[in-house]
Amino acid sequence: MRNSIIELKSADLTLGNAAASVHVLKSIDLSIAESEAVGIVGPSGSGKSTLLMVLAGLERLDSGEIHVRNTPLHTLSEDRLADFRGKNIGIVFQSFHLIPTMTALENVAVPLELMGDTPDSFEPDGLPNPIGLTISTYRGNIVYYHAQTSFATGDYQTVVDGMAKSLALAADFARDDMRVPTAYWTYIAYRKMGEHAKARAAIDAAIGLGFGINYQANLTAWGAAACMRLWRITNRDVYRDQSYVYLASFFHNSEIWESALGHAVHYRNFLGVTCLQDAPYMAIYECFDSFSAFEHYLDDSGPDLEPAARMLISEYCKYALDRAWFYYPDALPPEVIASEQRENNGHIDRGLAFPLEDLYPDGQAAGQVGQEIYGAGAAFVFATRAFHRIEDAPFLLYCDHFVRAMERTYTAAVSITLDGGETCIARLSVVRAKRRKLPQIHVATVDGDVLRPNAASADRIDYFVPANGRLVLRWKV
Repeated sequence: MRNSIIELKSADLTLGNAAASVHVLKSIDLSIAESEAVGIVGPSGSGKSTLLMVLAGLERLDSGEIHVRNTPLHTLSEDRLADFRGKNIGIVFQSFHLIPTMTALENVAVPLELMGDTPDSFEPDGLPNPIGLTISTYRGNIVYYHAQTSFATGDYQTVVDGMAKSLALAADFARDDMRVPTAYWTYIAYRKMGEHAKARAAIDAAIGLGFGINYQANLTAWGAAACMRLWRITNRDVYRDQSYVYLASFFHNSEIWESALGHAVHYRNFLGVTCLQDAPYMAIYECFDSFSAFEHYLDDSGPDLEPAARMLISEYCKYALDRAWFYYPDALPPEVIASEQRENNGHIDRGLAFPLEDLYPDGQAAGQVGQEIYGAGAAFVFATRAFHRIEDAPFLLYCDHFVRAMERTYTAAVSITLDGGETCIARLSVVRAKRRKLPQIHVATVDGDVLRPNAASADRIDYFVPANGRLVLRWKV
């Protein structure tokens, strides 16, 4: 074993239970010498990824031994295993798994920070700004655009100045909802400049906010996401707790009822949130941008999130996805849409695939504000989160909850992990791919409980499944 850097002995691993179980690794023996380059090849579903997960210490064996650098990984606790991985194993995932608010260099330096090094010492003196980007207009709701442009070009001082101006403008309107988003980006910018005292002062300014912080719904949602991110960065529970204040302020304006008033019978409003704290309508941009913010919130939250908060966020996103279709003017009867729009807002063309800005729970005519050009991003956001391709499968997978993990466990089987509310239900649909036929489908919980379809046709099979836990989907090839 001293000549081998990796040693696998009689490795066995079965994924799933009972009828849904798949024996992925069967008595595998493997020895890899130091400096040896090895490739694992095989057909889709043969266990390549699972074997790599075992070799990297990311998956536990049912039986057998795994030694890496003479360390018996199969005997280590989770904490010791995580420490060993951080110091000895490099993993390049098929998906990038990058932290979107960090540069490429910062992402690479994250393991150094976890091991106690200071990644800022590896930062170049300055990043180029090849397009000379500057922004001269600062408004309360421009903070994200400003951060994403100037931050991406390395102009960190402009980020700091812009956040200060955005915050000042928001204060003119007695808006506290901007304090955490601006504090978050200011904190990151100061860290990039090596000014750690100012960075700490920036995030301290976001502590202690009360419940009156909701002005614009999507910024309140991003405030919650920023708090959760700050909790991950600083490990200070006050930020996690502050995120709950943002959530409470966001849901203060939610509609926990389905309207049957006037025109509202033609669309769905349940758990909708008005776009502004004093607005009478739901707006598509605030809807899908809040959806995106909550995706980030759940990504950063982990198992320590309050279960009630997880349930509320997941259910909001489920109903936001369900409601999105009704913003498009051709999805509504002509009489539902306002015949006149506000002055200078143009007109509505039902032939254009731009969503209406406004739907009213009190039954007023929709589209009084007009069609929302920047709301056109809704289709890209919702479709890319709800639909999932599986290589070589004759179908697409649709789910109205965020899919936290999906792994090919066999040629015609995948495991799917959802982390919605523990007592909630998710809709899972198998949708026929173009010019293909739906195969026989088998869906079960990880404990082996077979789930029967709620509805089925030649084009689609619908299931109601637990919104929290792991599922196994198999199909006949």
